[in-house]
This record gives sequence, structure tokens and C-alpha cells, in this order.
Amino acid sequence: MESRIVSSVPVFHSFLLELIEARLAIGLNDHSKTDIMRVAEELRTAGIIAGVQDLCDQLANQEITHPLWQRVIQVATIGETYFFRDRSQMDVLKHSTLPHLIQNRQDTGLKRLRIWSAGCSTGEEPYSIAIMLRDLVPDIKNWDIHILATDLNKNYLERAKRGLYRSWSFRSETPPTCQQQWFVKAEGGYQIDVSIREMVTFAPLNLADEMYTVFNHPVMQMDIILCRNVLIYFDRFTVSNIIKRFHGALNETGWLVLGHSESSHMTSQPFQVHNFDGAVHYQKQRPPECPTRATTPVMNNEPVSKPRLLAARLAQKHDPVVPAAERVTAPSRVPTDKLDPWTLAHYAANREDWEEALHWLNEAEQENVMRPEIHYLRGVIELQRDEIEKSLMSLRRAIYCKNDFVLAHFTVGEIFEKLGHLKKAASHWTHAHQILDCLSPDQFIEHSDKLTVEMLKTVLEYRLENLSAAPQRHL
Repeated sequence: MESRIVSSVPVFHSFLLELIEARLAIGLNDHSKTDIMRVAEELRTAGIIAGVQDLCDQLANQEITHPLWQRVIQVATIGETYFFRDRSQMDVLKHSTLPHLIQNRQDTGLKRLRIWSAGCSTGEEPYSIAIMLRDLVPDIKNWDIHILATDLNKNYLERAKRGLYRSWSFRSETPPTCQQQWFVKAEGGYQIDVSIREMVTFAPLNLADEMYTVFNHPVMQMDIILCRNVLIYFDRFTVSNIIKRFHGALNETGWLVLGHSESSHMTSQPFQVHNFDGAVHYQKQRPPECPTRATTPVMNNEPVSKPRLLAARLAQKHDPVVPAAERVTAPSRVPTDKLDPWTLAHYAANREDWEEALHWLNEAEQENVMRPEIHYLRGVIELQRDEIEKSLMSLRRAIYCKNDFVLAHFTVGEIFEKLGHLKKAASHWTHAHQILDCLSPDQFIEHSDKLTVEMLKTVLEYRLENLSAAPQRHL
């Protein structure tokens, strides 16, 4: 009887899912929604709640650290990480950003570092930074080093605190010396060295909150904030506010490190862009003072072509690889001589020099007109320039050259969705999802830079779910 009562009020099912999405500022895919309703039924069966309406009422009046919220968060969030993930970014930290900071602090006599891993999942990222610092700072015992690691999911945080990892955490780009030097075989996996574990403080934190506090203290004066492959699950308005809060949490010359696919969020933010070997880092700048002009925040009614489209984020690609002999320990521009037109086009696009990027794309097209990524990048640039019809034509050319070009299908779907052509959007997104079904979940998507199949499928499922409930216009 109770089960029938619960299922007879679907309005509360929708309210529950909307409450979770709003409070956590994330999008839920079909699998997460099913899992959440399963958790609700388990809680009802166990007598913890009377039903879905009761769960809604309790969640609405509790902090995310409450056990009920944590049961929900465990099935609503995705933890996908491993040690030294994205070696290009980690190499820049090890060979440039951190040595520069360490030398500066040694010169000033203030041997202190503050680093924050935001969205740390099960701890592989902050522990990777701790291992890096052990290698870089020989007199580390004389330093005041604080590595803060935060996440919504307290279950992830508890696993991180234990420091016990399975072989899956040492895959792909993880250097073999990491496991050999800093872990010992233990029951259930590999235990991290206590000297590394003691360097990291784990705490729950919701990036969507208006203020960032840990143990009732504000998060501030950070030297480096890492928030990689987290922002893609938030809408543009939420991301803009998160980055503003990151800016406030950094010290006057602090650094922000994002995932490659998230860099388009920085186009209007007060950060200086630094192009390194295979990665881009952002250094804090004070916003310009303009007391006589008021600024109006951009809301969801902005034009379709602006960078709020996820496609614009996915199109960002890191700079051309610089030979190891040319690496530097301070920000530098990547040399452009002797690079092919395609690479130069990417380099210009990363600087948002659209005219130069289009020039080099035209040169690249002269060499091979059937190269799909040329048309794709041109389409994304045209999207940024508010040239919708041109963008659609270029993206369709990319699909003509390569029918399974998943990002081109996704981008066309985004344009159609914003224009109100929902059936056309659904068609392209469904096709993109079918392409991804044939790929390994942890495989990186071509031309996306570190966006995995699983991550994009999650976004697609959320978008398709929303389409089914949206009013059909201009079909």
C-alpha cells in the first residue's frame, strides 16, 4: 500500500529532483534520477522517511552535510579521477607554477603555501599535489604548507581520508614512480604514505554556495585553486558566480587551474591568461575600477552564440607542444614559427583572435578540404561571432566529412535547442549519444581535450531529458 501511495504523487518526484538540482546546481541524468528515487524508496522502507513528500520537506530544511543529503549526493555526483590526471597540466605545475611560487617565497622569507583542490572527489588530485611538493621542496619541514581538498560527497571524502586506493587510481598518465615511492601494498589496495596524507585537509563544501567556508572559516588567500572537470556540470550563470568566488579566495597573484574544456568561462573574468607547454593557467587580476558605470549581469536571455553554450567550452584546445628544451619557469608565449596552419589556427583561437584563427583555417583548408576538424573549429568561432547560419553550415560540413563527429552533432544540437528547433536538437543529440555508446566510458573524446565519453553522455542525457518536457517551437 505504501509503495502505491508514493507512486501516486509524481508531482513530489519532480519537486524532489528539481530541489536537488537547484540546491547542488548540477544537472541530473536519467540514471541519477532513477537512483535517487530508488534511495527514496529505500529510506521509506527503512522507516526513515514517510514518503517522497517527507523527503522533500526534510531536504529543504537541512544543510548538505546532513545524512539525508549525503545519501542523495552519493548517487547524484560522479567521481572520475586518478593520480596525476592530465599530465600536461601537472607538468606545468611541477616545472613552472610551483617552482616560481616556491622561489618567490624563499626570496621573501615567507615559507608558506596555500592550495585548494575544489571538487577533489576521492583525493587523488590533492595527494598528487602533495607528492609533487615533497619532490620540489627539500626543506619541506620548515614550510607552512596547507592543501585544502573539498567535495560535496562526504563518502568520497571519507575514502580520501583513508588514503587506500585500488589499481584503477594509478592508470593512464600516473607515473610508475608515484605508486612505487609513496604507497605500500595493503589489504584492499595500496595505502598512501602517512607523510603525504597529513599534508591534506579534507572538508565538505558546496561550490554553489554564496560563501566558501570550511570549519566556519572563510576560504581565502589561496596561492593556487584547482577545479578541473567540475564546472561542466553547472549552468553558465552558476559557473560565473563560482569563478568570481574563486577570484575572491585567491591572494593578489594567485593561480586558477581549470579543465581544458572549461576555459571559455574565463573570457570575461579578471584573470590573466598564461599559455604554457600543453596547458593554460590563469593568474588573478584585480577587476578594473569604474565607479561611474554600473554593470549589468548577463542572464539566460543572452544571444545564442555566446560562450554559455557548452560547445564553446568543449572547443577550447591547449596550445601547441613546446620542446622540452624550451620550457620555462615563468609564463611565456608559445613560439609560432614552423607550425602548420591547423596548429596556428588553434593557437589563435585560444587567444580569441578570431580573425587570425579564420585566416589559418583557410590556409589549412587549402591543404585538405575534407579535414572535419577545420570546419568544426570554424563553426565554433562563427558561433562566438554570432554568425549562426554560417556556423550551422560549417558544422554540417564537418559532419559531412565525418558523420560520427560527436562534438559537431552536439554543437548543432545546442544551436537548434537555443533557437527552439527542439526536434532537430533531439535528433543530433540522440545521434551523438549513439556514437558514444560504442566507445569506452573513460575514453577521451577527440578534439575536446580531457572530456571523457562518460562525462559527455551525462550532459547529453540531461539535455535530452529536459527537451522532452520543453514546449515545442519552430519545429
